[in-house]
Amino acid sequence: MRGIKALAISMAVLLGVGLVALGVGLYYKVQAMKSPGFAQVYVAPDGCALAGTDTADGRLVLHFKGAAECRRLELVDLETGKTAGTVRLKPAPAGDR
Repeated sequence: MRGIKALAISMAVLLGVGLVALGVGLYYKVQAMKSPGFAQVYVAPDGCALAGTDTADGRLVLHFKGAAECRRLELVDLETGKTAGTVRLKPAPAGDR
């Protein structure tokens, strides 16, 4: 009877240790999956508006419209949140349309 009792207690302890190990492993797995993200805030100047967004090659493309100084594309790196580049858009001359 004593042997069975000791076996049951040791199995319960092993089960508890296994559940704790599983919880710790799951916690670290979830932490590794989280991306750092970013909190970049884009404020359009007066007279400018966000016309559209798109993604391409790991970058977010923000298309701004409005006055001449507003017409541009902002390329934002999705990994870091930093501006990867800006493309200023100029209207085509009247004869080229």
